[in-house]
Amino acid sequence: MMEFNQTILNVHRNEGPEYRDSIEIGTAKTGIIKCYGDASRPEEFRKRLINAITLCQQGLAERARVEGGSP
Repeated sequence: MMEFNQTILNVHRNEGPEYRDSIEIGTAKTGIIKCYGDASRPEEFRKRLINAITLCQQGLAERARVEGGSP
């Protein structure tokens, strides 16, 4: 019988500012985006959210391309 030794290391590293505010949008089908930001700086928060949405859309499009369907 073969033995497998496996080591799992989870590293959580905080870089940059820690954001306490967050917003979640989406559905289980399309994916849920949770974006962290600073609500007292709405323009910065909006940019972070738009970037997250763009990445999600690109991911859905790639998944559809690989699976041969549409998002």
